[in-house]
Order: sequence, then C-alpha cells, then structure tokens
Amino acid sequence: MLITSPTNSLFKKILSLTESKGLKNEGIFILSGKNLVQEFLRRPILPIESEVYCEGQTPQLELKKQVQLSKELFKLIDVMGTHSPILVLQQPELKNWNPEKSVAGLTLLTPLGDPSNLGALIRSAEAFSVAKVVLLRESANPFLPRSVKASAGSVSRITMEKGPSLHELENFPGELIGLEMKGRSLAGFKWPEKSLLLIGEEGAGLPELSRLQRISIPTQKVESLNATVAASIALYDFSQKRVSGKD
Repeated sequence: MLITSPTNSLFKKILSLTESKGLKNEGIFILSGKNLVQEFLRRPILPIESEVYCEGQTPQLELKKQVQLSKELFKLIDVMGTHSPILVLQQPELKNWNPEKSVAGLTLLTPLGDPSNLGALIRSAEAFSVAKVVLLRESANPFLPRSVKASAGSVSRITMEKGPSLHELENFPGELIGLEMKGRSLAGFKWPEKSLLLIGEEGAGLPELSRLQRISIPTQKVESLNATVAASIALYDFSQKRVSGKD
C-alpha cells in the first residue's frame, strides 16, 4: 500500500526517527544511503524492522514489512538526500557506564553535541579499536541520521554506553586524560593500560577537574584543531604506541 498522507501513523512514527525524542521513544533508527545499506546487509548485525522506499523504486529485500511512501513523504524521511531505499533498524542496547569496571585499552568519553562531529568521532573510534565510547549526557543522540551517516555505520558496530554529565565526572573513579590546547605534548605521552580519554566540546573546552591529566597536540600557523580531528590523532597515537610497545 502506498502511503500518501502525512497524518498516517506509520509515517509519523518513521518521521519521528529524524529527531532525538522519536529515537528515544521508539528504540529504532534510520540507516540511509545505498553504500551504507549494502554494507550493512553483507553483515546484518542488528534486527531489521522494515524497509522504506519511494514510489517508483523497487524494494531491495523480501520483508514482511515494506513501507512505500509518496515522493513528497519520502523526501521528508530521506533527510540526507540519498534517494535510495532506507532501512529501519533496532537500536543496540546502550548500558549505563560503570567506571569501576574499566576495561583494558582506551575508553572514549564524549559530550559532543553536533551529530556530524559525533558520528565522525565514532567512526575514528572504531577505526582505531577503541574499547568503548561513553556518551556523556551532553552528547547528541548517535542514531540521528546525520550521526549515522558521518559514522559510516560505525554506530551499529561499536560498543557505546551512557555516561554522566561532563561536570559530574569529578565524582567518578579513574584518571581522566583530556585533550586541550595547553598540556603535555602527545608525542611524549605514555598511555595507561586502562585509559579514559575525555574529549571537550568545541569552544567550551574541558571543565576544571582535579583528576584531569591534560595533553595537547602541538600545531603550527593555526591555534587549534577541530575536536574530532584532534581526537582522531590521539586515538591513532594510542593505537600505534600500543602496537609498537612504546607505551
């Protein structure tokens, strides 16, 4: 059946997935983009709820639940402008972070509120084998379409957990490592076996935390780097030092 009315309950449910409130209420999210969808289908690690496609398109899967939308309605769902069938997937469970059960490797703590920056950071986290990503309360929802797109699908594969507010970290155990403009140079930094790397929001930076060990990435001609770029460099540094045994 072709859905043409914006008041249709199923359409309204899918449309709500373009915002944080709908993602929280429904527990599902949108995966869009021909390449991302095809990559996911090669290794479908999350349950597929439905496939959404535009009138005139041919569905890619044989599912019981296919949703065909008019061109006008599909455009509202296809916020990334991919013009290809969309999958609606179940969100992976996000457990609450327990710092007392720290794991070997690097745990990344992020308050990034921009979905695209968050998605790009999660992509780098998977690329450099981060143990887990802790989404602080200030963080954007990682399943927003812009975040999913920027992560290249990494949000469906990497371990993510829900953390406290950025300003509540003072009360949590463990030594925090924070990236800032002023701090010990990353080049000579020795990463702990269980590292907690805290990324600051652009502009706001990091709060004053007594347990925070500050590291920096020296630059020339520019004052600072984009938070995601800086974090990616730090993650690469961690991965290389662990592999080479120089840490």
